[in-house]
Amino acid sequence: MMKRSLLAFVLATSTLALTLHSPTITIQPIDFMNEHAIYSTSSGKVVIPCQATGSGNITYAWRHNGNPIQLDDRIKILDGNLSVANITASDDGKYICLASNLYGTSISREVTLQVSVVHSLRNISENIIQSSYGSARLRCQISNQTTRMPKPSQIYWTAGDDSRVPETTSIAINEYDGDLIFIAGWQNNTGSYKCNAIFKLFDPTTGSSTKIKLTGVAQHVYFKIPTSATPSFAPKIEEGPTDIIAILGQVRVILECISTGYPIPTILWQKKLGPLPNNRYSIEKFGRHLVLKYIQEADAGEYQCIAFSGFKQVSASAKLRVATDSRWKASITNTNQPIGSDFIWPCSVSGFDIKYKWYRNGQRISGSPQYNLHANGSLTIRHLSPSDAAVYSCQGYNNHSNIVSSGYLNVIVAAPTFIKCPYTQATFFRGQNATLRCTVTGGPRPTVEYTKNGRTIDRQLHNKYTAQLNGNLIIHHVQDSDAGVYKCIASNRYGTAEVSGSAVIKIATTFTKSLTKTFVRRPQGFILSCQIQKDPSLNVVFYWQKEGKNITTQKAVLNVHGLTTTLTYSSSSLGDSGRFSCFVATHVPFAGYETQSSSAMLTVHDIPDSPSDFRYNQVNASSAVLSWLPGNSNNSPLLRYGLTYRVNSNRLSNDPWRVAINDVPPWATFHRVNLSPYNYYHFKLIAINGVGSSKITPSLIFHTDVDIPYHSPGEFRASSGTADGAIIEIRYKPLSRDEMNGPHIYNRLEFKPQAISSSWSFINIGNNGSYRLTGVLENTVYKLRLRPFNDIGLGKEWTHTVTVKTGVAAPTLIPEHFQVYVIGNDSVKLVWSTDALGNSMGTKIIGYRISYWTYDQSIAKTQTLGDVNVATMNHLKHNFSYHFRINAFNCGGDGLLSQTVSQYISRSVPDSISNFTSSQMLSHQLILQWLAPAITNGIIQSYQINYKLIGNQSSSRKTIAKNTTGNETSAILNNMKLGIYQFTIAARNIHGYGVPVTIRHKVANILAPIRLAATTIERTFIHLSWTVGDIIGQVFVVQYKLSSYLFKNVSGMLGPEVRYYTVTGLAPSTTYTFRIFALSASHLDLYSNEINVITKPSESMGPILHHQTWFIALLISFGGLIVISVIYFAYIRVVQINQNRKERHLI
Repeated sequence: MMKRSLLAFVLATSTLALTLHSPTITIQPIDFMNEHAIYSTSSGKVVIPCQATGSGNITYAWRHNGNPIQLDDRIKILDGNLSVANITASDDGKYICLASNLYGTSISREVTLQVSVVHSLRNISENIIQSSYGSARLRCQISNQTTRMPKPSQIYWTAGDDSRVPETTSIAINEYDGDLIFIAGWQNNTGSYKCNAIFKLFDPTTGSSTKIKLTGVAQHVYFKIPTSATPSFAPKIEEGPTDIIAILGQVRVILECISTGYPIPTILWQKKLGPLPNNRYSIEKFGRHLVLKYIQEADAGEYQCIAFSGFKQVSASAKLRVATDSRWKASITNTNQPIGSDFIWPCSVSGFDIKYKWYRNGQRISGSPQYNLHANGSLTIRHLSPSDAAVYSCQGYNNHSNIVSSGYLNVIVAAPTFIKCPYTQATFFRGQNATLRCTVTGGPRPTVEYTKNGRTIDRQLHNKYTAQLNGNLIIHHVQDSDAGVYKCIASNRYGTAEVSGSAVIKIATTFTKSLTKTFVRRPQGFILSCQIQKDPSLNVVFYWQKEGKNITTQKAVLNVHGLTTTLTYSSSSLGDSGRFSCFVATHVPFAGYETQSSSAMLTVHDIPDSPSDFRYNQVNASSAVLSWLPGNSNNSPLLRYGLTYRVNSNRLSNDPWRVAINDVPPWATFHRVNLSPYNYYHFKLIAINGVGSSKITPSLIFHTDVDIPYHSPGEFRASSGTADGAIIEIRYKPLSRDEMNGPHIYNRLEFKPQAISSSWSFINIGNNGSYRLTGVLENTVYKLRLRPFNDIGLGKEWTHTVTVKTGVAAPTLIPEHFQVYVIGNDSVKLVWSTDALGNSMGTKIIGYRISYWTYDQSIAKTQTLGDVNVATMNHLKHNFSYHFRINAFNCGGDGLLSQTVSQYISRSVPDSISNFTSSQMLSHQLILQWLAPAITNGIIQSYQINYKLIGNQSSSRKTIAKNTTGNETSAILNNMKLGIYQFTIAARNIHGYGVPVTIRHKVANILAPIRLAATTIERTFIHLSWTVGDIIGQVFVVQYKLSSYLFKNVSGMLGPEVRYYTVTGLAPSTTYTFRIFALSASHLDLYSNEINVITKPSESMGPILHHQTWFIALLISFGGLIVISVIYFAYIRVVQINQNRKERHLI
């Protein structure tokens, strides 16, 4: 009877705990820090709030820096709030509120009370002497104060007359230390300066702030008068950006970059590997400040400032990390858990570098066998007992914030009770997983058994059933056989309970057409649709959401047609982008509505907005820095920027725009362009994303200073005069107006005889493109080169040097079939025919010169080659048009240039094939074979064969279709006429036909013997065999030779059917080379392959003695015997000598 009463009391108290409440802190304490820090001399008081709810009487306590607070007349607890009067420096620190009732103690978040102490600025005066245009730094001396010194709300400097010093392009005030920095000081900057700092001090009583101004001691700077021309100082980062951690949503973050130098540097900003945040940043303080606003997670990254001064630049970078305030993902609440079980209590906080602490009734929990603290925030309590019942608190924190939640752990000791029972008639859906509701509570944790139609369910069938800890049963992959009556029986030591229900099987509601990722260009409309299948007996309802919210906009039209629903927008804007979801809610008897959804992203995008604030900086004779601010990418990430320009054109000119660069990285906000002096430039900028190109910015117009010529004239060529041996003809492309670099352009022709080591002679010539050099020595090799000059001076470079022998005619013919093929992002292959050239005018061709250029032929580059018919050029600019010309040259100089061939460096075609061979196995039939190109630039689609009879005007073409793998690398050509053919093959990919390869082959009325082999080899004779593809009346002759002799016939004419022959009368141990040639009535002859054969040695010679094993062993034995004998006699001699020495010693 007593045991029953005890059990009833335990059960009653366990149930009673569920009706009462542990303390819950409803008003959390707040921080007093930064702009709300408390001034240490404040006469008022600060009240840190804390309020809690819960059952019964709630008492409060506070901790300061982890220690209980001792209350007195100055520090009091009033209704849970902590009141601190007459703040002192010792009050600075961390505070926690504790609320307790009969269930236990909850804790609050940890807050900071920051006590500020304002000292006077350090009284140290500085005197700086600097050259004019040099830099100087006067220190405000705030940063060296105690850490309790608050950050001033404003810092400014005053001059000796107490007037404020404004910030300009040459004067900066450091944002964080308040230092005055002269970027490039002038004489009028000489003087005395004082730092002034204004502090805002928060009054917790009134909630307002008061201001205090501190003024430092005078600092002095003196800039000397320059003694020479204006000096230059290389740019230097005086104050670079520092790594910073910003809070998500922070209104304003400043990255600072101050550079000294002269000319005064221009400072530009960019984010590495990403664009600056659109419409959420500004450039302030003459480029020295990059201000980011309303910080988002995408703003994290590395930011770089670049300072340009003249031709030099320096940079500095800093990383921005974005921290988020702590937010609950899974907080803890009151919970009931059965006695004896292991309880895992989840606690999860989102944020930046989150760590966790756990408390039990206000006391910190350390890891132990009973308590396991996990890195993900959860707490495991092993083998629960009644003593584990308490209030637990989980704190998630980082360096910026912390949050706390508390819950009461009630340890249950009770008989099983079902808190969720099976439906009277549950609906299971065919092919899906179903849950049989049997949620049970009790302590110890009840064991649950399940039956279906009166038969026990085997829970070991894991692929079919899964029993959960709360008693529910998961039935996997529902089939029609899963219908029936189910029962759940739960039991523990205190009792047993059971519930039951039936289940029917229905067709599942599923999507037959789901939403897919969609892109729409603004302002086009769009239609989204989804379709389902369902059980005929069940009703469904459709609805749509965007980003988790029902769509209510008036421009959206929803329609339902049978089992299909559509969402229609007649027009779109960028704001319509988001994740759209199509929902279908199926009404299930007893259970209510069950919902499925299909979701996908819809992006409304457009071409990017045009960049803004497009301007030029640091313009000099040969370069300028162009900068801009990015426009909105309009939901399509920027791919690149493109810069185009005109030179010396007016606004109404129809001159084409040239490409300066078309692949500026999308994160860039500036680009240095190389220019030519003495020119007016017009520049435009576009931004490019996946949709297209932005509108073009308005033109920038500026001019460059004069300078000497940078380039030599293009296409410099020279040749000997044919009628007069004392003349050399000079040809070149005169420098264009764009490349003169200054007024009055001329050229200096330099020349000298090659055989004489003397200095160059020169003559100044005009700029009209040709010149006749007279008075040179006849039959002499001359070296020549050209160098431009203008009023500023001689140019930087000469042309390439050419050699000409006077009295020798230059080539008169032009290389034929000159073609250029793009075989890479920056490379081309050039091919041409040399057949028509041969020895031009009786003088051998030495090589070829190729000229190439982009926009300006007057500065064309030249590449000189040997006597070849193919060349490769690398390191060209991608997505640029190039122009090429070629000429042949010999010792008499350069021949005429070919017509121009142009090629756009993009869309690469295949390189040439290799191992191109031809063979004739049958009469009137050829077999062509080759290997695929080493560089295909994509999948080979086909090969094209062009062939023709040499000397015949008619030509045939055969195109061999290929599959995408390009495996077919041979072709059979039938019905070939007799004669010599020229075959050309080119591989084709998606961009077109590639580099061709050409060979020749003679189609004869006889066939060459093939596969010549020695079938029998003896001392004095050899049996030979061969094959022929066809019998067409030819006869065969066998030939052989010794190593250094000519072939001679060893047979007469063998008939066309003969395929074997025995050669006799040979010498033993001798090497012979054999071949066979076929002969026809037309006297054409074709040779077989050659073979080398060694006849066997003569038997009388026997085996070579020194190769025999017994002879080698005999030699080794004899040698060993000699060595042993020498050692023995040496030993005897040593013994005798020692004996003699002993006898003399005795005497």
